[in-house]
Amino acid sequence: MRTLWSGTRCVPSSLFTDVAKIEQAAEAMGAISLGSSIPVLKQYLNDPNRSVRETCEIALAKIEWDNSPEGKAHNPAPTVEDRYVLCAHMWSTTLNYPLV
Repeated sequence: MRTLWSGTRCVPSSLFTDVAKIEQAAEAMGAISLGSSIPVLKQYLNDPNRSVRETCEIALAKIEWDNSPEGKAHNPAPTVEDRYVLCAHMWSTTLNYPLV
């Protein structure tokens, strides 16, 4: 079973049938910029929907840049706390889970 999120929780890709939700999740993964998201995003590079493919390409490019020596020199990585805030925002907006 494929997963869309590779952070601390995994979500079956069958929950993501709406293109907009897949794009939002991919954008969030790019914003969080964890290297562990790369394999998940690469799974969607061959998606039949062009906008999903392009969103994943952009997210991958951002993650690779942010984690490169040059990217780290220009933009220090967000703190763990910042990444968790972004993750919580992704869950609440993409899956319509309220933040508790």
